[in-house]
Amino acid sequence: MKKNSIATFLYLAGVLFILGCEGPAGPAGVQGVGGLDGKDGGYDKQLRLDFNIIDTLQSRDTLGTVSSQQFTIVKFNKAYYVNIDSIIFLAFLRSSDTNAVCTLELFNVTDNVGIDSSLIQSKDTTYKLVESKNIFKDLPSKEITLAVKISSSKQGTLVEALQPVVYLYRR
Repeated sequence: MKKNSIATFLYLAGVLFILGCEGPAGPAGVQGVGGLDGKDGGYDKQLRLDFNIIDTLQSRDTLGTVSSQQFTIVKFNKAYYVNIDSIIFLAFLRSSDTNAVCTLELFNVTDNVGIDSSLIQSKDTTYKLVESKNIFKDLPSKEITLAVKISSSKQGTLVEALQPVVYLYRR
């Protein structure tokens, strides 16, 4: 009997929490302009897609290193997102030597090519947030797997990246 009481309590606590939460457009469940029920056509203006990379990405190679399969965005297609008009790529970058540039770019694994204009760089020895320009037009209009590719401008010099993220913005 005690297990049912605990389960009921946790369920009710969860329901009360959800009812008490407010979304970015207003109170949860409110209909009409700014509501979050989906009936008014409202949606987020910004979407964040990350690569689930918990640790740092590192490379000492001028040819670069592509993130492993578990750190990709699978089945990405910009057409799947309604009214998206801009997409940017950003990450924290650093180099172990100011004479070496850390380069990070989005990489289209499906077609085995980098994404034009997604390239971001830094030669700072402390982590610096670096952001690409709008890469919307440079992403193909088809389903692809996205990864990140990191490289050092100086063979053997360590470069690192943290928290690579893709942001999609709606009109």
